[in-house]
Amino acid sequence: MSSASEASVARIRDLLRATVRAAGRDSGPLAVQVAAATISAKSATDADLDVPSECARGPWPDGPIDASFHVLGPGLDLAGEVLIWANDGRLAFLEQSWFTDSPPTKWPRLQEVELAVNHVKPARAAAVDALLVVPIPGKDGWVERLRCVHVDNDTYEVGCNPFLLEGISIGDHVVCPSSLGPHDDIEAVSRGSASSWRRSFPDSTYEWRTEVSNALARRGADVEWWHVGGLISASCGDASHATAIADYLDNLG
Repeated sequence: MSSASEASVARIRDLLRATVRAAGRDSGPLAVQVAAATISAKSATDADLDVPSECARGPWPDGPIDASFHVLGPGLDLAGEVLIWANDGRLAFLEQSWFTDSPPTKWPRLQEVELAVNHVKPARAAAVDALLVVPIPGKDGWVERLRCVHVDNDTYEVGCNPFLLEGISIGDHVVCPSSLGPHDDIEAVSRGSASSWRRSFPDSTYEWRTEVSNALARRGADVEWWHVGGLISASCGDASHATAIADYLDNLG
């Protein structure tokens, strides 16, 4: 392996380990797969992961997992993104996209990225038309990508169930000077009427999470999972269903 290939593999391994840290666990399928994976960096934009078959499958749907990395340019502008793809519960490959005129020539170092918490299936998916990149207080280098509905000017309605951002809920109207630009703090200017809940189930399987999502949907809840972190975020706009939803979640442990 050339020195350039070794450097690429080392940087990719650092990104994967950062994802494990984001999950908040040093065990479980993600950590085991990252430790065991063989990395083949085919280029600066594409790398394969070979995870041994004996590794337990992870609780992620097929496609990009819901933690990615923003690649930051010299002025902290968004220059690209690194996506980690999974297939059949196993990490499969990494893809580096770019938003500049020229493609990247190397994989980014950790100090050149920020970790993004993504809403892959926002609760109000049919309505959202904007994306706000919001820093997560207390987590340096982390952002949550809120899926929103553009109301007017700098005002947006939150169209997803936030995972890590405190004090913001689905249906809230927030003011943010930019989307996918400088990372400005958002301010809630009016509150939505939905009740909301957040719980952590890091050891749960994808099948169990699907079962829980279906059970909550039958009780009138809109449900989202941050699969990497094992967090569920649910909401309901009908107050008459709130007790049943809360009781169900509390009984899960």
